[in-house]
Amino acid sequence: MFNEEIESQAKRKTITILQDEMHNVLESARRLNKVYESVKNNTKDLEESFSKISKLEDKVESNRRLLTRELSEIGDMVLHREDFLRASYNIEEISGYITSIGFRVSHMNFKTLHKVGLDKDFDSLMEMLIEGTYRLNEIIRALAINPHHSLDLTNSIQKLEKDVDAKYRELMPQVINKVESVKELIVIKDVLDSIENGFDQILRTTDSIAILALGL
Repeated sequence: MFNEEIESQAKRKTITILQDEMHNVLESARRLNKVYESVKNNTKDLEESFSKISKLEDKVESNRRLLTRELSEIGDMVLHREDFLRASYNIEEISGYITSIGFRVSHMNFKTLHKVGLDKDFDSLMEMLIEGTYRLNEIIRALAINPHHSLDLTNSIQKLEKDVDAKYRELMPQVINKVESVKELIVIKDVLDSIENGFDQILRTTDSIAILALGL
């Protein structure tokens, strides 16, 4: 009975660290939205918002290191250690994608998107990326309360990923056909690719959380 209580405490602590890591990713996604809005509206807080994304990426890495150290110290006390570690590394990769997207967006000329009539489509794509991050945060929060509920929530991420993929396939040929400047085409295409790849990473992370939930 005593060993079971120790295992339960160790598991709760590990989940808390994972939740903190994901919360920092969520904050990073919020800052990404501010970067996007700064570029879109040509405001002066672009540098500040991107700087905070970089700092949050460092926090996410610290969370992952803390979780790795915690799992190393508790040894075999917590089952499915590899699943916890895999989920943590996947969450950290989302943070890297957000930083990459933010960098690319900061070099994008939004006037060009508006001129060719694709600005609203990009708004929609960015909103879906942020929404995916919010939903993943909810899935990880549910781990400590009801792991089975986490599994139920994963379906919403899968549906959203299909919407992102469809929007990506719709937008890419339009960008290629409508954007005349080669330099701007490369930047906008990079933004599209990075958003699509970023959401793919959200889906991979969701899958790893589902595997973790099955073992809790």
